[in-house]
Amino acid sequence: MIVLHALVQTPFPAHTFLFYQISFLFAKIDILSGENFFADNFGFVETDPYTPILEQMGFETKNFMINSVSFFPVLLGIIGWFVVKLLTNKICTYFYFKNWAREVGIWAF
Repeated sequence: MIVLHALVQTPFPAHTFLFYQISFLFAKIDILSGENFFADNFGFVETDPYTPILEQMGFETKNFMINSVSFFPVLLGIIGWFVVKLLTNKICTYFYFKNWAREVGIWAF
């Protein structure tokens, strides 16, 4: 919603704009150096931001992957976690007659 306000250039009071700017700063904390990973492994075209207000808020380009910093590495980790649990559960149901398989299967379910 905040980003849409910037696209239609709704005026913000100064204190609200400062609050949003600080909020976006914390939202864009790059834990896994995603921006460096994308710059090294992918060739993205640098584009201008939609509006100057978005540039002031920290969205320097129209490219979502550059603006999202660590979103995709974290998403891959979450998906990987569920895939590992699913595979573990399937293996444990195959060996249901073993005691260790029941214990691990309960964890994975």
